[in-house]
Amino acid sequence: MSYHILHVLQSNSFLRKERGFLICECESAEVGRIALEDVRAVVVAARGVAFSAAVLSALLENDAILLHCNERFQPVGWTLPLARAIDCTITMNQADRPNRLNDKLWQAILRAKICNQSETLKAIGAPSKRLENMLGKKCFHLDEGHCAREYWKRYFPAIGAYGAIRDQKDGDSQPNVFLNYGYAVLATLVHRAILIHGLSPLLGVYHKTYYRKNPLVYDLMEPFRAYVDLLMAQYLQQAIIPTLGEWAKYIGQNLRLFRIARYNGSVKLLDAMDTTAASLANCYRARTAGVLWLPYLNRDRNETSTKAKSVSHGLVSSHV
Repeated sequence: MSYHILHVLQSNSFLRKERGFLICECESAEVGRIALEDVRAVVVAARGVAFSAAVLSALLENDAILLHCNERFQPVGWTLPLARAIDCTITMNQADRPNRLNDKLWQAILRAKICNQSETLKAIGAPSKRLENMLGKKCFHLDEGHCAREYWKRYFPAIGAYGAIRDQKDGDSQPNVFLNYGYAVLATLVHRAILIHGLSPLLGVYHKTYYRKNPLVYDLMEPFRAYVDLLMAQYLQQAIIPTLGEWAKYIGQNLRLFRIARYNGSVKLLDAMDTTAASLANCYRARTAGVLWLPYLNRDRNETSTKAKSVSHGLVSSHV
């Protein structure tokens, strides 16, 4: 089975189902179709998109998620399938808010994020010795804000966006709009992985729980953000006239095909999200950070010990 992300960018589109297929129409003409069982997510990023209750039910029955975006391509809501299994041990241990465990988990997540940012800068020809020095220090806590400023200061000029700053509310900056869209798709896929492995998205590792927020989604997507950044840099390099529609197609295809090193082999990026979520569930089940698996652009960055690997193989997360 192959998995796909469907992006609906055309206003007044209509989604319907027929004989196991999801069909998209615009102005009464069919513009595409895909097997329902192959749909992992549908991103609705246009006005006036219509679909029936039957389509919605069929998508949810196949564990697909619908992401609803505003005019700035930021997520405003998810339509999610109901969880069909609950792991009480994981939920209770999450709710217990184990400070020492969460602190260790967050530092591991943050280190993976910054390592991947550093590798992204190397890949686009803008390496940062400062980031490498901060990663090389034998200190437990990393300065996320300082690392972020260093990263964006080098990233934007490297992709030709001189003078740009990272601002998710900036709807006039093409790089920020593209990043917002890429991160929205990423958040949707991470949210799905969290749910199917029995974790509660309302209980974060680091980000606090607020009304109408899902902090664990933002925690767990951090190491994956650099993959979106790298894909956008690659897209802008090859695009003659960059457009949001073409970027949506590019990221949808490459998030599905991109492979990440895992032990002696590799896994697809989408499967890596499931692997990370499953390992986090195991961390809460066993109340240890030693079984957490995180994605690294550079295989040599992964500092997972042989002992931790063997322990993680003995734990199996509940699948929904």
